[in-house]
Amino acid sequence: MGGYKKAIPIGTEFFQTLREDDCYSVDKTGIIEKLLESKLAVMLFLRPRRFGKTLMLDMLKCFFEDTRDEAQNEARRALFTGLEVEGSKLCKAHQTRYPVVTLTLKSAKQDTWDWAYSKLVEVIAGEFKKQAEVAKYLNDQ
Repeated sequence: MGGYKKAIPIGTEFFQTLREDDCYSVDKTGIIEKLLESKLAVMLFLRPRRFGKTLMLDMLKCFFEDTRDEAQNEARRALFTGLEVEGSKLCKAHQTRYPVVTLTLKSAKQDTWDWAYSKLVEVIAGEFKKQAEVAKYLNDQ
């Protein structure tokens, strides 16, 4: 047979990589419409270890984040072609429209408490810097 075979994305935590490399995946984009329709102030996603939590959060980031670069935003919108969310008018109205803050505690997995703390501070400082740039961009508009 020897035809084209898709890759199995073991350890992949970036939605864009998963889609661009045409890996096997389960379409979880339907959750985006449920999030938008929900009246909840906070949603908690519980999954077992190694069950795609970071990948799902990255998918949400790719969907909602306005990168302030129209070519990059268009490339992000294209990632959702052929997925469940593509047909939703509600979702289209929100796609690539917002600043997004993402934090993962993976960086805190260090050998010592002090090292873990410093890595978390570094990650949070990076997000503050990114959002300060977003605020400046929005104020200039």
